[in-house]
Amino acid sequence: MRKFLLVPLAVAGLLTGCGDDEPIPDSIGSTTLTLPSTAPAVAKPAVTVDQSAAGRTVTLDVGQELRVRLPQAADSDQEWEPVNLDEGILVAEEPIAEGRTTVWPLRAVAKGTTAVEFTYVQLEEPPVRPESTFLVTVEVS
Repeated sequence: MRKFLLVPLAVAGLLTGCGDDEPIPDSIGSTTLTLPSTAPAVAKPAVTVDQSAAGRTVTLDVGQELRVRLPQAADSDQEWEPVNLDEGILVAEEPIAEGRTTVWPLRAVAKGTTAVEFTYVQLEEPPVRPESTFLVTVEVS
């Protein structure tokens, strides 16, 4: 009989030392957590330049787009071509024809300063000396 009394006492002793002394609440209240915001900042609108901006400096933020609008004659055998585009700072996307204008979207991908130059060249081979050029300096911060 003594063996049967020792087992319940031993189990009771073990259970007494296993829990924490704080009472369990009847209900758990809600907790509001404030997490850091990882939402991207609102992108700045694209900057559009045309031939009147030649020789000037354009300032962009990383991620912002520069749109270079240059005139294009529909029946011409010439077109605008970018020259020595620094793809470490700006990345060219496909040009868009808008009537008698071609729009060259350039995305700023890194900080730095670069020259954006376009020449109006013949489509025939070998290329003839460019008729016109367009040059702006772009500063990306």
